[in-house]
Amino acid sequence: MSRDKCSSQNEKRVVFISMPFASLDIPSIGLSLLKPALESAGHKVCILYFNLDFARIVGMDAYKTIDEHAGIGPFAGDWIFSQELFDSHSNWNEYRENILRAQHPDQGIKSSELEIQCIYNSWKAVPNFLNACAEYVLSMKPDVVGFTSLFQQHTSSLALAKRIKRKRSNVKIFMGGPNCDGITGKETIQSFNFIDAVVSGEADEIIIDLVERLSDGKEISGMPGILDSKQYHLNQERQHHNSGNSIGDIHSQYTRRVTDMDSLPYPDYSDYFHSLEAVGIQHEVTPLVPFETSRGCWWGEKNHCVFCGINPNAMVYRSKSADRVITELKYLSTTYPYSKLLAVDNILSNQHVKELLPKMADTSLSLDIFYEIKSNLRDEQVNKLRLAGIKSVQPGIESLNTDVLKLMNKGSTGIQNIQLLKSCEKYGVSVYWNFLWGFPGELDESYEQMIQFIPSLHHLPAPGMGSKILLNRFSPHYDNPEKYGLVNIRPFPAYRYIYPLKDNTRINHLSYYFCYDYAEGLRSSFDYSRMQRTVSTWQNEYPESSFFYQLRENGTVSICLSNKPEPNVIYAELNHRASYLIKACDQITSLHNLRTKINRDWPSLSLRDFDYELDKLVECGYLFREKDRFLTLAIDFDQYNIREDDTNYKHRYRKKQRALNHFFTNRSRRNNI
Repeated sequence: MSRDKCSSQNEKRVVFISMPFASLDIPSIGLSLLKPALESAGHKVCILYFNLDFARIVGMDAYKTIDEHAGIGPFAGDWIFSQELFDSHSNWNEYRENILRAQHPDQGIKSSELEIQCIYNSWKAVPNFLNACAEYVLSMKPDVVGFTSLFQQHTSSLALAKRIKRKRSNVKIFMGGPNCDGITGKETIQSFNFIDAVVSGEADEIIIDLVERLSDGKEISGMPGILDSKQYHLNQERQHHNSGNSIGDIHSQYTRRVTDMDSLPYPDYSDYFHSLEAVGIQHEVTPLVPFETSRGCWWGEKNHCVFCGINPNAMVYRSKSADRVITELKYLSTTYPYSKLLAVDNILSNQHVKELLPKMADTSLSLDIFYEIKSNLRDEQVNKLRLAGIKSVQPGIESLNTDVLKLMNKGSTGIQNIQLLKSCEKYGVSVYWNFLWGFPGELDESYEQMIQFIPSLHHLPAPGMGSKILLNRFSPHYDNPEKYGLVNIRPFPAYRYIYPLKDNTRINHLSYYFCYDYAEGLRSSFDYSRMQRTVSTWQNEYPESSFFYQLRENGTVSICLSNKPEPNVIYAELNHRASYLIKACDQITSLHNLRTKINRDWPSLSLRDFDYELDKLVECGYLFREKDRFLTLAIDFDQYNIREDDTNYKHRYRKKQRALNHFFTNRSRRNNI
C-alpha cells in the first residue's frame, strides 16, 4: 500500500474502495462521479483501487487469467475471497475437483491446470492482502467507507468490510453497485451484519444525504432505496420469498433515478491514475477512460431482450444533451490525454446519432471511442460513427437468423445484422459481437441455413465467440421462465462453494447466473458443436479474407473474392444486368423496389430474365437473400476507407492492396457472368 494517504483536516472523511476483480484497465465511473458530488458538499473523498495492489501481489498474468478465463462458471474471483468471508474450513479440494476440473454443461470448458494454479496461489495471498488493506484504510481515520460491487467484487468487498468492522466497529460501511440491486442487496444486508447500509439503485441523488447521516449517526431508515442494517436485524424473523425467481416488492425499494443527466459532475479519475503509478504497474496497463452519454436502454424500456440481465429499474432511458457531451469529452481528452475513451452506455440513441455525432466529428479532438449500439444502424450512420471518432462498437447482433432474433425480442433481422457488419468493415469500425444459441423453441433449420451461408461472410468481422445463452437475474427468461419454456432454475454450481450457506434460498438470492432445463418439446436437437466449428472457421478466415466489387468505365462491375491467402482468388467481370443488381443492392433493397427500378431503367428486361439474374447472383454468393430482401455482400472497393489511425490498419491495407493488384494487374481466374 505505497500510495499517499488522502488525509484531510475535515472531520468527515469518506473512503471509496474498488476491490478485485475489477478490471485493471478501467477505473470506476460510479465512484468517480460520487467523489466530486461529495466534495462539492464539503467532504474529503479518496478512491482506493485495491484491485491494482492485488494484481501487483499475485502478478498481472495471474490476475488477468482469473478475471478473463475463470470468470463466468467457476467465478474464481469470488471464491478466492469467500474463504476469508466465511468463518468455516476451506473447501478448496471440493471446489477444485467439483468445479474447476469438472465439465459442467452450463459452465463451458473446464479450467486448465495453469488456471487452477493461479487461483490457488492467489487464494493463498488473500489473508495478508486483506490485513494490509484494512490497516491502510483505518490509518486514514475514515468516518464512512463505501464499496462498489460489480461482477466478481462482491465477496472481496464483503471480506474487507468485515475486517474493517472487526478492527473499528464505529466506522460506517455501505455498499452499492449492480450486485446490490433488488433482492441481492436485501440478502446482503440480512446475511452480513457488518454492513450498515446497502444502496439499491443509482446513488447520485442520495449520496450526500446518505454520507452525512451515516457520519453524523443519524437514522437512514426510510430513505428510498437504502437498505438499513438496523431495520433488518431488529427483526430476526427472516422474510424470504417462496420462489427464488421472484423479486417481488423489492422492485419498490430503489433510489431515485437521475433525470437531469446534464446535472452530473465530470468524473474524477485522478485517484486511479495516481494509484497506477504508486503501485508501479502503469506501464503494464492500457487505461480506458469511461464516460456516459446516457443511462438505461431505449429499446429495452419497450422490449426487454429475453436474455438481457439489465435490471428493469435501470432500463428507463435518459440522456445528456449533445453540447454537454462535447464539453465533457473535451475535458476528459485534455485531462487524460493518452487514454482511449470508453462509453459505458447500454445503447446509443437515435437522437445522439443525429445530433451528437456530427458535433463530435467537428471537434479538433483526436478521439478513439468504444460504444454499444443497436445493430439496425444504416450505412451512412456507421460512417458518422467513424467520422466522430467511434472506432469500435459492440452491436447487439447475437444471431444472423431472423427467426432466432424474434425469439430474442431483438427487434432486428438477420440481413440487417449482415449489413451492419459490412458497413463496419467498409468504414474501418472494429466490431465486437458474440453468437448466441440455445433459445427455447428455435428450429434446426435456422442453424442449417446459417451454416450454409456463413462461408460467404468470411470477409466480414467474425464473432468473438459462440455459446449457449446464459440465464441471468433480472432477464425476462429468469423473471418468467414458464412463459419461455425454461424449468428447474437453480444457481450455477460454483455458488454453493462461494456462499457455503445451509439455506439454498439465500444462495439463490446472492446468485446472478443460473442453470436451467428446457420444457418438454422446446429443446432443439441441433448439434451446436457444428455452429461452434463454423464460428471458429470464420475467426480463422477473416483476417485474410476480402470481397470487393469495383465499377468499371463501361458501367459493368468487377468482383474480386479472396477467402484465403493467395492464390485462392476469384476474379469475375459481370455483365451489365448483373452489375446493375450488384450496385442496386449495395444496401438492403426489397424485391418490390428492385422491380420498380428495373421497369424504369430496363423496360425491355422480362420478369423471367430479372429473376434469373437475381437467382444466379444469390447462388454465386454475391447477393444475400432474406425472403424478399437482397443485399450485395461484396464491398464497394472505392468506398473501402483506410485511415492510418484505424485499429486494424495493417490488415485492412493488405486486403485492399491485394484486391488492387487483381483489379488492375494479374487476374488469376475469370468468371464472366
